[in-house]
Amino acid sequence: MRIQRLAQENQSMQGPNKRAWYQRNSPAHLEAIRALTLAALETQGPSPIPRVAILGAGACTELPLEEIAERAEEVALIDLDELALQQARRRLSAALQGRVRLVVADVTGKVSASLERALMSQRWQALKAQGADAVLTAAAGCLERCDVPQPPELAEVRPGRCGVVISSLVVTQLWSYPLLDVTDLLNTLDPALAGQQHAHLALGPAIERFKLRVARGHLLLLARLLRPTGAAVLIAEDEGRLTPQQGNDQQGLDTPLPLLPDGFDGLIEASFIRTEPARGWEWISDWPSAVRAGRTYHVTGLVLRPKQADGSN
Repeated sequence: MRIQRLAQENQSMQGPNKRAWYQRNSPAHLEAIRALTLAALETQGPSPIPRVAILGAGACTELPLEEIAERAEEVALIDLDELALQQARRRLSAALQGRVRLVVADVTGKVSASLERALMSQRWQALKAQGADAVLTAAAGCLERCDVPQPPELAEVRPGRCGVVISSLVVTQLWSYPLLDVTDLLNTLDPALAGQQHAHLALGPAIERFKLRVARGHLLLLARLLRPTGAAVLIAEDEGRLTPQQGNDQQGLDTPLPLLPDGFDGLIEASFIRTEPARGWEWISDWPSAVRAGRTYHVTGLVLRPKQADGSN
């Protein structure tokens, strides 16, 4: 499973060195995330906030963790990558470290493991002998049968207790890792199959429905963790662009690619009320090099408050 590589990949993509890189190359990205985070903290008034939860926290590379910890009695950093969580806490003074609790957990509710079980139940070589349509239709069925909790359970964090919950640049990863497992499988069977998945009549729509189910579970988790007067920060990449490698004049790489499924905004509106207009900005994740393309994203950030159980404001 791709999710098993998470800690290894995070070593090059997170931490103080990457934050320093952003300060030099994408400072507006850090400033925007800080502004949204502080706006959410300010909704809770001047008193210390009993609990702040950060979902998919990793090393908190882009988040103003020190300022969060100064305002909170407890900060729960939640991620599968324990080493990254430890690295995040080490950034703080000894006094603030005491306020930070590390929670090693899968915020999807183990979606990757569920999908792996579905994929392993298929006789792929026999399906391959039947043709591409049989393989892609079977992959679609695996996605449809995959258990996606609504919302995931986090036994380590009690619901309804958080003043602020933060999801920063996490939600697209939650479906990307399991979907990459499907792509890896198709590439193993026949590389041509992977290029057909989004256009296939069964698999293409199944991918989009899978994304929506994962997104809905995540948003429901944010709402479940918040106290009634709490605030959520939701930051997500809505569009991505690859910049060609140095010396590569391949056309079309810089064409914007939508990253959020249709209906994502509706999921937000079903559970939350926006406290202020959305903020958008460009995030330079990597410059192109001689060996890899660069990556740039358009990011949208929201501060939200939960709707009441009856759907009222």
